[in-house]
Amino acid sequence: MILPEKPLKNERFDAKLTSKIQNTDQLVTYIDSVAAVKGIRQNTNLYAYLILETVEDRFFHSYSHYSLNENWIAALGGRYVWYDVSAIVDANDILKYPMAACSQQSIVLMNVFKAKNIPYRKVGFDGHYAVEAEINKQWIFFDANLEPQTNQNMQRFDYLVQGDHMAVYYKNVLTPAQISSLFKHIVTGEVNADPAPRISWFHIITRFLSHWLWVLPMCLFLISMVKSHKKRFLKVLEGNSFSSPAEINLEYNFHHIAETPRQSIKKE
Repeated sequence: MILPEKPLKNERFDAKLTSKIQNTDQLVTYIDSVAAVKGIRQNTNLYAYLILETVEDRFFHSYSHYSLNENWIAALGGRYVWYDVSAIVDANDILKYPMAACSQQSIVLMNVFKAKNIPYRKVGFDGHYAVEAEINKQWIFFDANLEPQTNQNMQRFDYLVQGDHMAVYYKNVLTPAQISSLFKHIVTGEVNADPAPRISWFHIITRFLSHWLWVLPMCLFLISMVKSHKKRFLKVLEGNSFSSPAEINLEYNFHHIAETPRQSIKKE
C-alpha cells in the first residue's frame, strides 16, 4: 500500500501546527486558547467541534511509523514482517509527525477527550477507524481522517447508523460504493478503553530493547574478558613456587633475614 507523503487535494492541513503542537499537552493548550479567544465554553458541541477541527488541521492522511533511530526493532518488523507493527499508537509520538492515518488521528482525539475527562470509545469499520465521545449526554461521532463536511453540525452515532444517514454524512468525501463497503460492519469499543493495548506494550518493550539491547553483548564481552584474565593470572601463580600472597610475604622475610648478617660482616 502506497500512502501519500503530502496532503491530498482539498484535505485540511495547517503546516504551522506541526512545530507548534508536538504533544497532547500542547494540543490541549492550543485548543483551550482558541476556545478562549472565540468565547467557546467547554463541554459544548462547539468545543467538541473545535477539538475535531484542530486535529484535522494538525495532520494530513498518511501512516506515521517509528524510524530506526526511535525503535529499530519495530521499524524492521514493519518493513519485513507486518506493515502495521511499526505504525505508532502512542498519541504523543504520533504528534511528532505531520501525518497520521485514521486510527492514529482517532487515538489523538481520544487522548484529548481523556485529558478533558470526556467519555469516549472507538468505532471500527471495514478498513476504517473513528471515535465517539459523550457530549451533553449524547454520543457524538467524530471522523478526523475522512473529514466529512459537518459544518459544525455534530451528529449522534445512533442517528447516523439508521437508514441512509451515513451516506448523506459522507457524500462529499466517499462514493456510494465506498460508503456501502466501508460501513457494512460496525464495531464499537468499550468506554474509555485503551484503543491498542497489545501493540502499545509491544512498542514499549521493543523501544526499551532498541535503546538498551546493546548492553547485553557488552556485558557478555566483559564477562569473557574477566574470565580470560582470570585464567592467565592463575597460570602465572601456578608457575611460581608460591601460591598465595601469604607465601609471597613469607618468602620475602626469609631472604631478608638470611642476608642481614652478611651485610653486617662486610661493614666490619
